[in-house]
Amino acid sequence: MSTTAPALPTTEAVLAVLDGLRGPLAALMGEIDDPDRSVPRLTWNIGEVAAHCITCTGAYTEILRGNGSAYPGMTVPEITETNRTRNCAVTDRSGPRLAKQMDAALGELRAAFTEPEAPPIVAWHGGIRHDRRAVTSILVTDLYVHGHDIGQALGRRWRLDPAVVDIFLPSMAPHMHHFVVREAAAGFKATYRIRLRGHGEYYFTFDDGDLRVSSTAPGRVDCAVSADPQTYLLAACRRIGQITPALTGKILVHGRKPW
Repeated sequence: MSTTAPALPTTEAVLAVLDGLRGPLAALMGEIDDPDRSVPRLTWNIGEVAAHCITCTGAYTEILRGNGSAYPGMTVPEITETNRTRNCAVTDRSGPRLAKQMDAALGELRAAFTEPEAPPIVAWHGGIRHDRRAVTSILVTDLYVHGHDIGQALGRRWRLDPAVVDIFLPSMAPHMHHFVVREAAAGFKATYRIRLRGHGEYYFTFDDGDLRVSSTAPGRVDCAVSADPQTYLLAACRRIGQITPALTGKILVHGRKPW
């Protein structure tokens, strides 16, 4: 059965989420009083999270300018090592300085994204070719999640814009198969339907180590998930557990259990 790939977000949709992020994230970083403060669920401290946000934004700005990615590969070890080395470039991790650098980095990113002569398709991590709207959406989502990390460490409330899932999942869908551990998924065949309340639905089909993501059903659904979009994103990024969302109805699952 043929399926339809999720439609990429519009430039206007990406800009709306990006513009809603810039001020709040910079302001939140300005409250950092101790860069060595631990962050719940992460091995990085708060200063390292902020440094990553700044350097990763810079890396994506270069991608949008057509200069390629500083990340040579798509595997988790490769990305982790690149993050580690790039984070060292941010040496002054005082709150005001971090805030200033974050605001400036996001300003440069926006300028690169809206540059009329910029290439529509750019070289992303590992040389993968991807649409500039998708690349920007992936970064913005990462920054929103790290805003949650910083807020948790500071004891500050961080609002996760539900529109983030609208730009992230369609943007990441063509490349999610890169993150499947094929040896572990060998022989596994199942389709999951993820319905994000008020924000569409997606079908994840695993087939003997391969993964396809579509916006239309490929056939029988083995496991159906109905979730609050913010809760789903945080759970998928391992920022929260699954028990509390399940008990409070934020994430509901039914159907044959294919795991």
